[in-house]
Amino acid sequence: MASLIEAILVAIGAYAAIGVAFALAFAFRGVNRVDEVARHAPLSFRLLIIPGAAALWPIMARRWLSAQRGLPASHGLGRAGATSSSQEASR
Repeated sequence: MASLIEAILVAIGAYAAIGVAFALAFAFRGVNRVDEVARHAPLSFRLLIIPGAAALWPIMARRWLSAQRGLPASHGLGRAGATSSSQEASR
């Protein structure tokens, strides 16, 4: 049982360490690619987004990679293949 708890704590620690490292890079470089408005954001904004970017680093990393590839960022939480209501109305 103790080894299971240790493994869980190591996994949480690794997730947090990766998250903090990612968040620092994202706040000062990546956010510029993901959001045009954030390009001219002050230092206070960048410091403010670090905790959220650290906690949600897998999602933010996917958005940053999509922005680097020139793909549109998906803001919806629905299915990836879902059609919009205007597309459904034209059928």
